[in-house]
Amino acid sequence: MSATITDLELRDRYLSLSLLDVHNNTARLSSSLSSLEVRQQQQMKCEIQTLTNSQQHDITTLNDTITHLKNRVQSNVGFTAGIMGQLYGRHTYTGGETVKFSNIIYQVGGGYNPTTGVFTAPKAGLYLIFCTNVAYNDESFWTKIMINGSIKAGAMAYLESSTIHAYQSASNLVVHQLQLGDRVWIQVHSGSHLYSYSTDTTFSVIMINASD
Repeated sequence: MSATITDLELRDRYLSLSLLDVHNNTARLSSSLSSLEVRQQQQMKCEIQTLTNSQQHDITTLNDTITHLKNRVQSNVGFTAGIMGQLYGRHTYTGGETVKFSNIIYQVGGGYNPTTGVFTAPKAGLYLIFCTNVAYNDESFWTKIMINGSIKAGAMAYLESSTIHAYQSASNLVVHQLQLGDRVWIQVHSGSHLYSYSTDTTFSVIMINASD
């Protein structure tokens, strides 16, 4: 009887140890699962954050591109104007007078006043300035490209002999940095009549690049 009790006590001890091992293993397994779950959650958070950062970068890049395109469209400045036709296609001028190109063929961004013939830069930037003048039949005509009252270039339609019976033309082009409010116009240097039956005599200003 005593041997049986001893045997039962040993079995009970072994069973207790086995249960303790099971408990310890369960605890370790639970800890491992918790650790794995935490790592998975952290990995998912990192992946979500990476994806969010990438999307935010793409959105920022897209907004910058849209803003740049809007600025480019809004910064366009340019015009071309001609002289309105008169009787016999002839306009009369005197030396020092500003040529008024009252027929605006195209304009964007403003700046040109057809009443005064003066272009006032609405934005600072690099500009291209171009003019063509056609002298009336058997005559010569000489104009100057003026910026803020200073002569920058001239265009001389010269006829040596009045027996040729021809319409002489001349053109010139200037590239110049203009500041906001700078004024550009075409001024008569010498000659009396410009041909103005159509838009052969023109004045153009185009902004090549805006200043930052």
